[in-house]
Amino acid sequence: MYKYQDLCDLRKIEKNYKNVKLKTHHREKIVRFELFYMANIYQIYVVLQSKKYTHSNYHVFLIKSPKYRIVMSENISDKIVNHLISNEILLPLIEPRLIETNIATRKNKGIKFGIQYVKKYINNLKMKHDNFYILKCDIKKYFYNVDHTILLEKLSKLIQDQDILNIIKNIVGTTNHQENNIHIKNLIQQEKERLIKINADNLDKKLKELDEIPLYKNNKGLPIGYRNYNIMQTVIMKLCFL
Repeated sequence: MYKYQDLCDLRKIEKNYKNVKLKTHHREKIVRFELFYMANIYQIYVVLQSKKYTHSNYHVFLIKSPKYRIVMSENISDKIVNHLISNEILLPLIEPRLIETNIATRKNKGIKFGIQYVKKYINNLKMKHDNFYILKCDIKKYFYNVDHTILLEKLSKLIQDQDILNIIKNIVGTTNHQENNIHIKNLIQQEKERLIKINADNLDKKLKELDEIPLYKNNKGLPIGYRNYNIMQTVIMKLCFL
């Protein structure tokens, strides 16, 4: 049985900061955080202990290669809390419930593990059938359409501690902040104006790509981090398939 107090531990906060530090590409954020290291670590502890944690606004920016997409970056303190909840609560709860072939973004699995599974099943099918078919598909705009209500209902079946549910709800609900859509609209418009001004190659194609970037609907969607950095997003998306 996991309890909210499991999160209020200075050693766990520091341990998860070390994970964040290793994976943060924006080194200036780390330098600023470490200028007042213990004060920042202790502040996270105090906020969690008082049950007053509120996720800050994201830094929203536009990735242009290999295709246009929106990325939402957290500050270091929010990243630490994100990792803390995921590593101490969500992963231990959800990992044992996943089937073996659910290999994406899981420790000791990934692409290589997936290729081995594909080879195994193809070889088995070749032995039994002359012809067989493989379905390759993708869920369009999956992250933008995850329903918060359904997600939290699934979580409530695994987690009884209301304080844990409240803090997860706070983080998941950050996509409801109107600032996010305002930033996304501004970034799209600025990039359109830039492309038109320079008369960019494949202009129509690029403008169409920009038009296809969705906005967040109320109570729908998960924040999309750079290179799957947002560990909570990665963990709880798997919950949707349980």
